[in-house]
Amino acid sequence: MTDTKTTKRAGKYEPFDWYRTPLYYDMIFDEGTQDEADFIEAAAELYCANRRRGASALKIMEPACGSSRLVIELAKRGHTCSGFDLEPGMIEYSKKLLKKRGLKADLSVQDMTSFKYPRTKKFDVAHCVVSTFKYLIKEADARKHLELVAESLRPGGIYILGLHLTPEDQTGKLRERWTAHRGGEHVTCNIQSWPPDYRKRTEAIRSRLIVTPLKGSSPAGTCDPRWKVAETKETKYYESSWTFRTYNLKQLKSLIRSVPAFDHLATYDFNHDITYPIEFGSQLDNVLVLQKRQPPKAES
Repeated sequence: MTDTKTTKRAGKYEPFDWYRTPLYYDMIFDEGTQDEADFIEAAAELYCANRRRGASALKIMEPACGSSRLVIELAKRGHTCSGFDLEPGMIEYSKKLLKKRGLKADLSVQDMTSFKYPRTKKFDVAHCVVSTFKYLIKEADARKHLELVAESLRPGGIYILGLHLTPEDQTGKLRERWTAHRGGEHVTCNIQSWPPDYRKRTEAIRSRLIVTPLKGSSPAGTCDPRWKVAETKETKYYESSWTFRTYNLKQLKSLIRSVPAFDHLATYDFNHDITYPIEFGSQLDNVLVLQKRQPPKAES
């Protein structure tokens, strides 16, 4: 039986690349910024080897930085930050935010598989924490990205890489729902994935945004998914689709082993609690701490 209401609403959605509209992207993912920034600092304290003597500030690089919410937060904390993204609109938006807040960072338009920094510019930490890595559909591209990150780190520096493993037996759709409001607008984001193609190692993802103008005051806690805003004639509906590469535990381990510049030191989950490491692959959400290998010490 067809759900008439769902079918009618589906026809309202306009094609929409939310990576070209940074405001909504920024709103949806902003909630986790503080915890992620805390985790990055704590991981650096725990796992960065040979930290520069007397230096409290870190040199941090973020591939695929998007709206630069973490670049901005970490720059606000006094760190020297660099970031790049393939989408020029994201970088333009980010630069305006930095200027507005009186902060500085090195932002550029670059690709995850070909980015370059001067040889003299080495980072203590690189991070990519929200599964963006899975946009790299080809194994060779994923490996190349890891190699380039390793080249950009100083010996003993770390790469914090977050991604979801793919369930081995997924047969149904998976959904996530996020809500946020800012600047007089309430945004609901529904992200849905379909059962993966295990042979091709791909999974289809769709994001749908419902953007509703807020009238008058709104209650606190609008990031609670149970809180709903009544849709009106002014409500807008947007839809964006993309493809991720899939990884099971064996495949991800194999990829990491293929990049000898890195050692896998620890694994956490998306709660980003530095006091609570997990067993690699014990759950679907994994945040890996990879350390660039250091040259062997000379025998005395």
